[in-house]
Amino acid sequence: MLRSTFAGFMTAQQALTASQRSLDVTGQNISNINTTGYTRQRLDLASISTTGASYSNMANNSKVGQGVQMTGVTQIRDPFLDIQYRDHLAQVGTIDAQNTILSDIGQIFDEVDMEGFRNALNDVVTQLQNMQSQDNVNQGASDTLVRSSMEVLLTILREKSVEVDRVRSDLITKLESTDIGNINGYLQSIAELNKSIRNSQVLGSPALELMDQRNQLIDELATYMPIDVTYYDVNLGGDYKVDALKITFTDTDGNTYTLIDDDQAGEVRLNPDNPSQVTFGIRDVNGKETN
Repeated sequence: MLRSTFAGFMTAQQALTASQRSLDVTGQNISNINTTGYTRQRLDLASISTTGASYSNMANNSKVGQGVQMTGVTQIRDPFLDIQYRDHLAQVGTIDAQNTILSDIGQIFDEVDMEGFRNALNDVVTQLQNMQSQDNVNQGASDTLVRSSMEVLLTILREKSVEVDRVRSDLITKLESTDIGNINGYLQSIAELNKSIRNSQVLGSPALELMDQRNQLIDELATYMPIDVTYYDVNLGGDYKVDALKITFTDTDGNTYTLIDDDQAGEVRLNPDNPSQVTFGIRDVNGKETN
């Protein structure tokens, strides 16, 4: 079969259009170089090749492609680096929380207070040693001095115990009013973004900017707890598929809970019922619960 008269012009037009769109994507990347959470994009291209058989072809005839076509715009993002980054975010978040708690406790037991504690303890030891001497055996005055020094030491310990309990109470209040609310807020927002991304993809949009927003929220969530993020396809019928996302959390006992599954979100709660132990509870999207 003879090629169309304008086939060469069509090939050139497709090449120019693809080049112009590539420049548009490059401009988008440059203009968002300082945009928080933005992921670099690229234009995906594919060669247009002839398909099917033709009875007019000769055995030694060579088929030539018909130009280039744009298959879409995708993000340049490495899932392996995402996993490594979020794992380290969880470790940093844990260390920051521990540092905050230890700093609060350190303010209670500062150098001045510790000097007073050491002096009170040394006074108790001194009075006990004096009471053991031969001259003070069975002397009521020596016993009174030991009791007095011990009362001073116990008063200091009691005051520090009250301040430590206050730090613990403030920590529980912060967890309930701030941290738990932030975690559940991130879970709900990610689930809503998953739904918006899916609807956009159904309409033919890659929803890359929405994905950037979702990645930012996932990174924020990773600072509070170690999570695993997986992606999978949802078949809408035929060969048409859209992207979906699942976020899971595995506790120290090896139990796994699904915090996010597409547009469904779980919930995290705090259980301060037992004064001696504060625990977290999770209700995942499948109704699985833990305390």
